[in-house]
Amino acid sequence: MLARPGARAAAHHFGWLVAEKAARLVLNVGVGFAVARHLGPANFGELNYALAVVGIASLLAELGLDSVVRRELIQSPERAVALVVSTWALRLAGGALAYTGLVLLSGWVAPADPRLLVILGLTLFQPSLMVADLWFQARLGAKFSVWAQLSALIVGAVVRLALIAADASLSNRRVWADVGKHSPAGNCLDRDGAAWYADVGDACCVRLREAGEVL
Repeated sequence: MLARPGARAAAHHFGWLVAEKAARLVLNVGVGFAVARHLGPANFGELNYALAVVGIASLLAELGLDSVVRRELIQSPERAVALVVSTWALRLAGGALAYTGLVLLSGWVAPADPRLLVILGLTLFQPSLMVADLWFQARLGAKFSVWAQLSALIVGAVVRLALIAADASLSNRRVWADVGKHSPAGNCLDRDGAAWYADVGDACCVRLREAGEVL
């Protein structure tokens, strides 16, 4: 069967797609471990929550057009330009609509820092940039698409590792007060700007100012 030119081209195309998925898995897992170790459980959980919300919004941005557009490109190659341009316009509009909704709802569904959703939400425009990939897949030309995607993936991995090396965090958080080995079980601010917390270990309540001065 592979002796046929069409079968060989399809096998070659499939091989490139499998290689891209394998490389993506290795890079994402490897860099993901590094990011998780750097951010710690709380911040990494916040990042993944934001990514999950953006992932739900991406359903609107993608519009489920992949299989339909590939089929039309194969069956009607003479309409390729019109199909690609129409798909790009629809996905761009879907991405803009999804991003606008995400920004408007960021105060309600956002993690601790709403800016995280606003920044990650920019990836909702990515599907509109991937329309050319559908054309390559319909023409069994996955090699060019795979090289482009892997290049972008490697650049993204390098940027994330560089941010880890620079000790970057999710936001400009700071320590308001260091309580040392004490075990706060809850806290609140009073009208003077001081904080109260219940110290479980010492069975008492503590009032302190910013920087940790106990009052």
